[in-house]
Amino acid sequence: MKYGRYSIFLIAVAAFCAAVFILIYGEAKKQTIDDLNNRQFAHARQAVKGIQDHFRHMTDTLRILSLQDHIINLDKDGKKMMSDVLRIHSPEIKSVTRMNDRGWIVHAEPYNKQLIGQGISGQEHIREVMKTHALVISDVFRAVQGYRSVAVHMPVFRNGVFDGTIAFLISFDVLAKKYLEDIR
Repeated sequence: MKYGRYSIFLIAVAAFCAAVFILIYGEAKKQTIDDLNNRQFAHARQAVKGIQDHFRHMTDTLRILSLQDHIINLDKDGKKMMSDVLRIHSPEIKSVTRMNDRGWIVHAEPYNKQLIGQGISGQEHIREVMKTHALVISDVFRAVQGYRSVAVHMPVFRNGVFDGTIAFLISFDVLAKKYLEDIR
């Protein structure tokens, strides 16, 4: 009989310890998940800020280029400016393009003779910039070259009249790797 009471007591103590362990484990698990979620949200906020700052820098660069007479007139020095910007910001910027007011490519860096004179006014972001004559940032799309990209078009004005755009084609994959990799 004495062993029966001890057995019941030991079973009760074991059950109590198991219940306490399950409660403590559940709370620790919940706290760990909450901490992980908070860290992921912090990474996400940092990524959003980084991407916003990045696009602000890109649009500021395009704004400066759009005001340059060499870009407006697309002379030899303007083409060199486009080439220099591409070289400095490669591999992130895949292309720097000057488009005319009718939606035709008049020059692109890296230079590709097949692109010159190609009409791109059928693209949604091109139609928007031609309609609004304002900065347009496209959605992510697959470029003709085969990579996912975002186009940023800054209007160019000649004597106050819309004369096309200067644009960057930005690699979405490079952006994602730079700003979103920590959020996996």
